[in-house]
Amino acid sequence: MGSFLRRLSLRTRLSLIAVLALLAMLALVGQNLFSMRSLLYHDRQVKTRHLVEMAFSVLDHYHSLYKAGTLGEDEAKRQATAAIKQLRYEGSGYFWINDLSRPVPKMVMHATIPALDGKVLDDTRFEKAT
Repeated sequence: MGSFLRRLSLRTRLSLIAVLALLAMLALVGQNLFSMRSLLYHDRQVKTRHLVEMAFSVLDHYHSLYKAGTLGEDEAKRQATAAIKQLRYEGSGYFWINDLSRPVPKMVMHATIPALDGKVLDDTRFEKAT
């Protein structure tokens, strides 16, 4: 290998070194981008979990008021639904509550489309995410 490199001109050897350095930098950048993507995805998962835990803690609070006898069941449900309806995140994010009973789920509360409150979700348009 050494004799092969000695036979190359100085210009070719310098070009080879530059190309190898560029490839090494590209490999490092690629590895860093992959790591950053993984980290951002993990952070998004943690953030989502924290948001859901926050909403759950609101529900848990009203459930404990009901169990303590401070509120009746219907009033606890009404107040919990009203509190969840007001929660927002990242400006336009919101929570909704579905009753996933069988055979067809029902929308208990939708924060931005009140017309859906109490609606049975048996229409085919509700079978997709958009």
